[in-house]
Amino acid sequence: MAEPNHSTADDLRRLREASADALMQRYEEKVSSYRNHYRKTMSDAFESILEVEVARRLGDESLKAESRAQAIANLEEAEIAKEKYEDYERRLAALEELLDQDDSLENAFARYLKNDE
Repeated sequence: MAEPNHSTADDLRRLREASADALMQRYEEKVSSYRNHYRKTMSDAFESILEVEVARRLGDESLKAESRAQAIANLEEAEIAKEKYEDYERRLAALEELLDQDDSLENAFARYLKNDE
């Protein structure tokens, strides 16, 4: 009789560990994706800022206004991407801390299973 319960417990433990690994991987991917997006939009913003200066030297008010608007939009988008990757970095750090603590994963799941009863 103890054999099926032991097998079920092992299956649940493996499932919990696999879920934690999947969540960690998803957070790492989000950090990487948002960080890359941040870098790209900041690069685009710097290019637009340089275009503003070129337009200013050429006296091209239309290009200056267009480039300035694009620089502002890119800077705003970059700020949002930065906030998101920093948020996912915090989530990842909290998850890693949770997983580093002895039995914390099992305790976390046990709390939720206990609340369902």
